[in-house]
Amino acid sequence: ATIIPSGIDNVTSNITSITLMPNPASDVVKVVVSLWTPQTVEFGILDITGKYIYTARENTGQGTVTHAIDLNEFASGIYLVEITAGSDVSRQRLVITK
Repeated sequence: ATIIPSGIDNVTSNITSITLMPNPASDVVKVVVSLWTPQTVEFGILDITGKYIYTARENTGQGTVTHAIDLNEFASGIYLVEITAGSDVSRQRLVITK
């Protein structure tokens, strides 16, 4: 049998991972994003109604980016953290406890 290497599949997402630390959080949450290529990354927090209550934008390099968000102005509850890098959008649930 002949084996023909086919190479590596094309990467379809620039965001390779997202971690929220800590989660649940009370004062500050660190959003750790890993990227394949340098990007402008947009960070957002949405409330239960889908309204943006926090937005920020950061120019980043390739690799891991850490963005700290002060939660002191937010009430206890369940929120969505939205990360946009280029055309890629990813969301993760964040629990805030006071």
